[in-house]
Amino acid sequence: MDSENSGLPDGSNTTLVTRKSLFDRMQQQDLPNFNKKLEYLVNDLLLCNDYSDEEIKEIKHTFSYLKSEFKQRWIRAHKKEDVFLKNNDKWLQGHFSIPKGKQERSGRPQKTFFESSERTKRRKTKSNRSAMNTDVLVHAAQT
Repeated sequence: MDSENSGLPDGSNTTLVTRKSLFDRMQQQDLPNFNKKLEYLVNDLLLCNDYSDEEIKEIKHTFSYLKSEFKQRWIRAHKKEDVFLKNNDKWLQGHFSIPKGKQERSGRPQKTFFESSERTKRRKTKSNRSAMNTDVLVHAAQT
């Protein structure tokens, strides 16, 4: 995907994608009509990252405006790709903003329980050891 972050502050949580790259991506699909290609495009964008339900709703809402604009311009071009590209050259150079999805948490990465030191393991299991009978814990460990 042709994406760039120009004009956005560092650490921005969005990716800018040109409308032309979205159109090209959509046209590469061998689907029966323009609506199916637009549906493919939105589904493809949603699969790129791990989005929450709220982010998916926002992306679909934002994309609906772009989808409507694509349809209007496609109809005005009499559903001809070369006419569409010629008439909408400037508009296709514009961008569509896509959220990047869940970002990795900053800070020190968590170790798994088995990678932890004995002291950390004791601290993490303290509540379990104090809440349960020793015989139950021994039996659970044996099985």
